[in-house]
Amino acid sequence: MSQTEFTATLQTTISQWTTFNLESRKPTLDKNATQTKNLHIQSQNARKTLADTTKAFKKSVKHEASTNPNMNDKFSNECKFIIKSYQEEIDKLTKRCKFTDSNYLELYKALMELNDPSSVLIKANEHLNSMNGQVCHLLKGMEEISNEMETRQVGFDQVVKEKDGLLNEYELKIKHLEQELLKQQQQHQQQQLMRQQKQRYNNRTSTAST
Repeated sequence: MSQTEFTATLQTTISQWTTFNLESRKPTLDKNATQTKNLHIQSQNARKTLADTTKAFKKSVKHEASTNPNMNDKFSNECKFIIKSYQEEIDKLTKRCKFTDSNYLELYKALMELNDPSSVLIKANEHLNSMNGQVCHLLKGMEEISNEMETRQVGFDQVVKEKDGLLNEYELKIKHLEQELLKQQQQHQQQQLMRQQKQRYNNRTSTAST
């Protein structure tokens, strides 16, 4: 997930939880949970009363069938079938209500123990925005430093180039001076040699004339 997608998802989540407003719903959830418990108790009492009434009715039908010859077996069986179907449906409804109540109370308990995440998400989003701002600032600073280093590098390269030019010039001058010095040394050696030869010649001439 990219940074943009994460930010968009975070903002959507914040909006949803802010709209849901868990803290404002907790009193209603608490009230509904209490009412569910009370209705469950009332349902159990009513079912017990109904069960007792059904037993009494069965007993009455059975007594009536045994004492009243005009009451045929078909009517008695139909009454028993209706009562049995009625009891089975009541059992199904009771089971479904118990399942629903149990799930609601379990969800209610979990929600009541939760903190509303909207405030934390808002702070996280603010912190993320702050961090993004700092990152942008750092990137801008790095870009400025990079540009400055590039400018200085260009200047440094120019200075190096100029120094290289001067160095080459100095090397040529030194080489020229070395050549001049060598030439002068050679001339001096030649002059010395000529003086020595002249001196030897003069010495020989002086000896011959004597």
